[in-house]
Amino acid sequence: MRNYFALCFLLAIFFVTELSRGESVVPAGVYLHQQFTVAGPSDSTGEPCLISQSKFPRSRADVTQLRALLGFYASSCGANLSALDLVYAAEERDEGWAVPLEDTIKQTVVGFPGLRVAGECRSSLCRLKTSIAVGKSSKNQLDFADALIVKLRGTPQEASYFAVSVQSGMVIYLFSILMPPPFLEPFLNKMKN
Repeated sequence: MRNYFALCFLLAIFFVTELSRGESVVPAGVYLHQQFTVAGPSDSTGEPCLISQSKFPRSRADVTQLRALLGFYASSCGANLSALDLVYAAEERDEGWAVPLEDTIKQTVVGFPGLRVAGECRSSLCRLKTSIAVGKSSKNQLDFADALIVKLRGTPQEASYFAVSVQSGMVIYLFSILMPPPFLEPFLNKMKN
């Protein structure tokens, strides 16, 4: 607990120092439904961050285990999410899944003035890059993701998300929770390598 307060104190000093210089400050971190976890070290070698096989879902039909796996991956790998990016890049686009989801994303972003969202959906994964206009709250990015998840509930595009802060905004990964999603086996195989 003492380390937690020391970390908060150091972060506060850092932010005050940076703000006094007039620079924008974006904390590095991983957001899992607004739960903040400090990002782990990124791998400078470009190698994918791998996670323990003990964290793999025992059931390919349990959405709770899927969420736990992706949450563990996000919090363990921090900004080095190249394994999931490789799976996303290889995933075929399913127009029937992607187009309605992208339409919902466009409809949802209208309710968040100053928020810009760019990205694409495939067949069970979306990768979105968000940024905000100067003077707008960065909290809008997570509020947007939460509002989007609520709109998708009960639809064939039902999804969950995690978000990683980057210097210019956030990268939000939406993942299908209709079990088993197409990305699951390729992702688990990537984790085994």
